[in-house]
Amino acid sequence: MARRTTRSTPQASPTIGFSGRPGAFRMAAPQAHDAISTLVSYAGTMPLHERKNWYQGTESGAWRTLSLDEMGVAIARSGTQTPGDPAQVGVIRLAIKWLASNAHKAPIAVRPRVTGDPAEPDTEAELCQIWNRSRPTKLIHRILTDLWIRGKGNAVVKKVRNPATSRVERLEPVDVSSLTWRKETRFWRQGSIDLVRENYIWISLGSDPECPEKGEDQWAGFYDDLRTLREEAKYTADVLENGGVVGIVISKKDSNDFLGDDVVDRITKDATAATTGSKRGSVLVVGASVGVDELGSTPERMALDKLTLGAQARVAANLNTALMVLGLPDPGKTYSNLREAKQGTFLTGVVGFHDVLKEALEMDLLPDTDGGLSVDTHEVVWIYDDLEELREDTDAVHKRARDDLAAGGISPNEFRAEIGMDPTDQEGADAIRIPATAAAPGPTGP
Repeated sequence: MARRTTRSTPQASPTIGFSGRPGAFRMAAPQAHDAISTLVSYAGTMPLHERKNWYQGTESGAWRTLSLDEMGVAIARSGTQTPGDPAQVGVIRLAIKWLASNAHKAPIAVRPRVTGDPAEPDTEAELCQIWNRSRPTKLIHRILTDLWIRGKGNAVVKKVRNPATSRVERLEPVDVSSLTWRKETRFWRQGSIDLVRENYIWISLGSDPECPEKGEDQWAGFYDDLRTLREEAKYTADVLENGGVVGIVISKKDSNDFLGDDVVDRITKDATAATTGSKRGSVLVVGASVGVDELGSTPERMALDKLTLGAQARVAANLNTALMVLGLPDPGKTYSNLREAKQGTFLTGVVGFHDVLKEALEMDLLPDTDGGLSVDTHEVVWIYDDLEELREDTDAVHKRARDDLAAGGISPNEFRAEIGMDPTDQEGADAIRIPATAAAPGPTGP
């Protein structure tokens, strides 16, 4: 069917047009309600390539006249099928910020690999000094952003060496979006320059099925969830910008009336000004016999607060982050309070990230330090002993200690140690007192 661009003229069949502004429809026939129903019925009937050609042929400021068999275009083109961009999803940014702000709290250390009890970690090792000179808070945030957003499972950090000694002095993140993969070298290239493997630390998540050496896009399988969250945010913002108006259809009340182009243009301009921008909410006076119908649905009727909860929960779970720690509602929460949520997220999100980073530092940085340490003899560790996030609730510790003391399971001095007090030298302080009604504790072990 031939498509043409025209100005509105009286026609026998119901027609609809739009001004090129998303959601701004203009009706040129009295059958507004019937035409809207027909729009939905015919949505998607036009082939995609014809929709594209039809839309590109519409001049800015002109409005296309549609017969009923073309009306599906107006509805179909308003949707989006493009994958969601993780960079545009707020919950991902919040989760990365939380993980980064907590991941740097644990001190980094190096210790020998030994059998039996672990060796004492060394926080003054050369690798630790390099790490601490590299502004670790910002570096961690950048690595997380590259892994989850910009690098599709990959992050690259440059070793900045002293020109005189070639010793590594600090670490700097590389713009991972500027890198391309080189099959010949099995490493990265920046522009026309191949990166030298020995000068970089490569952190990756998973394994790309098409190229196992590379990390895997962590949002594969989640793009519909990302699109859901992005569309919800955009839709809500658009409705607010339009003064609560989702979309309107302005139609003639009398089919015998004729609205000229100048009248239609003025009504459209005044209606747009009254519902958008700084003039929204102003009085609209129309000097013509027209009717106004709402097109679309409000956020309340769509129940967006419930519609997006599933997508939001899946996105946060992919980041090993509890929605509760981000200050967001979580109807499927498994934590009874915020402390438990923080502890769980720290153990899965932060410690999980540390494990990935540990492997990369051991392979790519450890051999450059302290005369050439080997991953076979030394390991990188993080020290979690004094972190508030992993400390047990004080009330729970005291209750357990009191119960153990009352049951004859620990001595008074052991009780004092449990609750953080110094031991006493009073008589019997190291003796376990068995209550008369309690059985003596049995032997432990095999």
